[in-house]
Parts: sequence; C-alpha cells; structure tokens
Amino acid sequence: MKGYQLKITIKGSKPPRWRRVVVPEQFTFCQLHQVIQGAFGWCDYHLHKFEFKKPGLLIRETWEEDDLAESCGCDVLEEGTQIGTLITENPRFIYTYDFGDTWEHQILMEKEVEYEYSYPQVLKYKGDNIPEDCGGIGGYYDLLDKLDDPEAEDHDLMEEWACQQGMGEYDLDEVNANLKAHPAFGQGRAENAQEDAVREPAVQEHAAGKQKTGIQDAEKPETQKPAPRVIHTLEELFSRFDKTELLRIAKVHHIGGCDELGKNKLAPALAAALLDSQRMGRFFGTLSDETTAEFEKAAAAGGIEYQGDLEALNFLHYGGYCGFTSLGTAVVPADVAKAYDEMNTEKFRSDRHYRSQVWACCKAAVYLYGAADAGQVETICRAVGCEADAGEITRLCREMKGVWTDFAYWDGRFIDWNLIQADAYKDVLNYQKGKEFYIPSALQVKEIARTGAVELKKHIRPLKAFFLAMVGCDEETAREAASSIHHHVRLGTTPKAVEDIMEHFGLNLDSQEKMNGFDEIMEQVWKETRTVGNCGYNRVELDAKTARIDPDAPCPCGSGKRYRQCCGRK
Repeated sequence: MKGYQLKITIKGSKPPRWRRVVVPEQFTFCQLHQVIQGAFGWCDYHLHKFEFKKPGLLIRETWEEDDLAESCGCDVLEEGTQIGTLITENPRFIYTYDFGDTWEHQILMEKEVEYEYSYPQVLKYKGDNIPEDCGGIGGYYDLLDKLDDPEAEDHDLMEEWACQQGMGEYDLDEVNANLKAHPAFGQGRAENAQEDAVREPAVQEHAAGKQKTGIQDAEKPETQKPAPRVIHTLEELFSRFDKTELLRIAKVHHIGGCDELGKNKLAPALAAALLDSQRMGRFFGTLSDETTAEFEKAAAAGGIEYQGDLEALNFLHYGGYCGFTSLGTAVVPADVAKAYDEMNTEKFRSDRHYRSQVWACCKAAVYLYGAADAGQVETICRAVGCEADAGEITRLCREMKGVWTDFAYWDGRFIDWNLIQADAYKDVLNYQKGKEFYIPSALQVKEIARTGAVELKKHIRPLKAFFLAMVGCDEETAREAASSIHHHVRLGTTPKAVEDIMEHFGLNLDSQEKMNGFDEIMEQVWKETRTVGNCGYNRVELDAKTARIDPDAPCPCGSGKRYRQCCGRK
C-alpha cells in the first residue's frame, strides 16, 4: 500500500509550528481535514477549505448554503475527492480553518511512502497546540505575552481559558491514539486484538521512559499508540471543565452554594449531586425515545468516545451527563451509565415515554404561542395521540419543575423565558384574544422537541448564506445573527429591532445591492415565520385563509402539497 508524507505548517508562526504526518493514499479531503484537526488540536467549530493555486481549485466542506461556492471564483470540488487525484501534481496547497481567525496551514507533500495502515499518524512535530478562538496568529502571540506576565490583567483567567481550549504540552502518543480511534478513518479503530496485544508492551515501555521537558520545539520520533483513554467517572469528566461551565451545570439543576467552592471541590460535589437517583430520574424522565436510544448507545461504549448523533445528545450535554470532544464524539462516563442502568426499570421507561410526549407538546405550545395554558397543551396532545388531560399536564409540570430550560410554568401558564424577562407575555395574550390557534402536526411537535424550533433551516439558511457571501463575516457570527433575527421575528419585533440586531453583530449593508438583497430575504422571513402574535400561524397561511384558493393548487406556504392537503384542511 502507498501513503503520502505531508508537512503541515501554520503560516505566520515564529518559530514555525508544524506537524509531519503520513496518510493513506485513498484518503479524501474530508478525512485530511480530520487529520489536521486532530494533529493540531483544533475543535472543528468552524468552516474550512483547501485551495490549490495552480489549477484554481477549491475543496470545501459541504455547506448547506451552496450559493457560497459561486462567489469564490474557483472550480469547486467536493470533499469526497481523493487527495491523490491532486497533490502529486500540486504538492503545495493551503488549508484554511476558521474564516474569522483565519488559520492558514501550508501543506507540502514531501514524498510518497510505503504505508500499511488504514489510519494516519503524526511522525514528528514542532511546537505545541494553539488554543481555539484566540484571534488568529497575532492574537495568539498577544495571549502568550499575557501568560508570560503574572502581573498582567486577567492573567489567571486567561491561563485557565487557554488550558480549557487545549493549550499545553503536545502529547504525541495521545494524538496518535485519537487519530487511530477516529471513526472517520475506517478500520484504524478496529485493528485486531492480537496485533494490539503484541504492540502493547512496547507502548508501555516507551511511556515509562518518556521524559517531560516542558514546551518542546524539537522534532519527536514516531512512537506506538496506547489505547483510547476511558472516562470512568463523572468527576473525572468535570475535572476537565472550567469553573464557569460547572456553575452553569449547577444552575441547570438548581444546585445552590456552588459559587464559594473552588474547582477542585466543585467537580466532585457536582458529580455526586447529578448521580443522585431522584435528580437523575427527574432529568432523564422527559427524554424522547430518540434521545434515549442515542444516549444508551453512547453509554454502552463504557466511557470510550462514541461517534453518533451529537444533536440528539445536546440536552444531556447541557445537563452535564455527557461530554463532547474536539473530534466530534461524545463520552458518557461509566458511573453515569451504571446509575442509568439501575434506574432504567420497565416502569421508568413507561413513565419516561409518557412524560416525554407531554413535554414535547408543552414545548411546541410555548414555541408557537409564546404562552399557553394546560388546555391548549391538551389540544396539541390530542392531535398527536397523547391522552394527557389538562389536570394531568399541570400535575406533571409541577413534578418536573426545574428540568425545562427554555420555558417556565409561570402564572398558571407555560411561558417562553424571553417573554417573562421582557414582561411581555401579557401583551402577547391580549393580542391573541379572539384568534384561532395553529395546531402542529406530530412531525412538527417532534422537530420542536428535538431542535427547539420548527422549519428553522428554511428561515436561517438564506440569512446565514447572505451574511457570509455578501457581508463577509465569519461563520459563527453569520449563524448567530441569523438565529437571533429569526428568534425575534417569531416573538414579534419591528424592522428597527432587526436593524439593531445587525448593528449588534457588526453587519453593515454598505451598498444598495446588499440592502436590496437583505430586504428580499427578510420579506420571506416575515411571511414564512410562525409567530406567537399570530398564534403559531405564518402570514402566508393567514392570507390563504382569507383568499379563495383552488383546493388542488399548490399550498401558498411552500410545503409542496396541495392546498386542501395542507393549510386548506378543515
């Protein structure tokens, strides 16, 4: 078998920071991206691209906003392209990560080699990893100046943040172990046990003789790889979190008295509190069947990194019961899995399924109406096949108080926290008087329960694409600005408020072309967003209710269904 030896250097770094890696010849650019992320300790939070100057080619990740490709002025290939089709004739190219900080990596294909493994390896390196989101290469050197000066303002805070972001002595063994176990590299994580048994003594011998010498800028020889690290306890997981994150988790569970504790005491205390059977049962008691199934898969890994649906595990990650790694995997500590197994009786499963249905309907009502009483939630329950009545819904909401994070049971209603904080929910209720309330489908309820929104991509995608292509901001800013605009439109806002959001995110429409393009997109957002003031309906649906529409004509809402099968249903 053949492989390629690559030297990857961060441009602008002095002294140079680089990694020499070897990858199998059949690797794609998508896999090469994962190699670079792992070799440099990046977290894969941002967009990236590969550029070949000679042929004018761009290799990009699969952005949802395909219109962005048109503005690059290059021929665009998908990341599924194998690296061998290009790099032999174009041995020098650029990998850019994070279009805000703009980390440019110069990649040089040094030579072709004989290579027998299906996974990549870092052979040598120079320089430790750089923390994520530090402001590019200039920001990184500013950070080093602060860390070198104990008297500098925020020195301790910056030191803790840098450690949390992955800054520290480069561990070649651990890096290569993670690369070998990475799901993107196929059989690399599943070498047979006999081969591992043969190699293990050599690994242990090397580890025993390894000397810690602080920050190393010297080349390090290739070494064998140990097995992936196992997270046995929740306390061990929390030891890797900073205090701010631990306090956030404590707040989710309404655990007081944590501010006065140092991190060394807070981590074990919080872990013990979360493993309490009553608190754990209350938190897990509203999980959907889909989220539960995904958690059980992750828990079955026994504290080893799990490659799965991280979106489905977001709620559990928010509550502190699993961790997300920089390699796009999840980890459920072994003691969490054990506690869950002891709790997961047949009765618990039945109660959880029932509660999750009620919770999903509550969340849908809050999302669509802003504020909803138990009777309105009951109507949605009936529509999706849940038999809970208003009294049962009220009882359950009191029992599960403190679990929900985006709404509260307040003044006899389920109310969006944003409306409570703005003291605006009474205005919404007054505006809704006498109006018909939209009843969501079972699929819409499921989508809201899973993602916190419905039809979000249809609204967010064009806004995000516009900001990236026309305004030139970074990916994170584009996503947050688009989400914020959609959120405010849903709750009821004004064009002036949208302008304020744009100003907040530093998005300037400095030409008539940009203003026209933004106005066109916003017109669709105004029309198609379901708003609480309209009781969950969008403007297209309301207009359709007052107009004579051919029942067999396409529905104006854009669903692709006939009108009589969609918004025209009686």
